[in-house]
Amino acid sequence: MNIKNKIINHILAQNEWMKDELILYKNKIIQIEVEPFLLQFQVDSNGQLINLDNLGDVDTSISMTTKAFVNMLTTKQKKNIKVDGDVDLANTFSKVILKTRWDIEEDLSLLVGDIAAVEISKFGKAFIRD
Repeated sequence: MNIKNKIINHILAQNEWMKDELILYKNKIIQIEVEPFLLQFQVDSNGQLINLDNLGDVDTSISMTTKAFVNMLTTKQKKNIKVDGDVDLANTFSKVILKTRWDIEEDLSLLVGDIAAVEISKFGKAFIRD
């Protein structure tokens, strides 16, 4: 398993509910384009996302500018987003992404200890807000 898949599935494991939503679309391929990045994922039989290195035919395509992506993550507004293909898959995927939380504090604690992880996390949250 490559590093991208390990990271994606690590975050998925922290959001177990996500698999139940995605498993309905097993073997479907989702393409995400956030200028200038282009990613493709396939939903496997366990509801996990597998990053695909080879770009091929997709079931749904979601494209947006970097500004639209940041707005979607920070304000939950879905403006200036283009969807082609399976709209239900695109809606489910976007809901999953917006509800997903990375427990970065837990991961940091494994590297630097609990107290340092809490402080780094506080600093990061304050930095993002400002």
